[in-house]
Amino acid sequence: MLIRFTVSSVPILRMMTGQTMWSRTVMKNYGDFSLNMLRYGATARIGYQNFQLYGTYYMTPLFNAGKGPGRYDLYPFEIGVAFTFND
Repeated sequence: MLIRFTVSSVPILRMMTGQTMWSRTVMKNYGDFSLNMLRYGATARIGYQNFQLYGTYYMTPLFNAGKGPGRYDLYPFEIGVAFTFND
């Protein structure tokens, strides 16, 4: 049985969005998109043998203050399933 708690930080170095139209026109946008450049969060992981469930909650808002949709602070989270393969 595995139970693990970790704290992590993720710097965002460069962001780009791209769009390709039917006429093969490519539109690229560069910028920070009002996102926080550094985020940190806590991860919890529980599992047995090769199967794990995990969840991460980030304690910093996704967008800079007052820049999110509706000027709300949004705090991202992740939940998921992980399968590990050992030799």
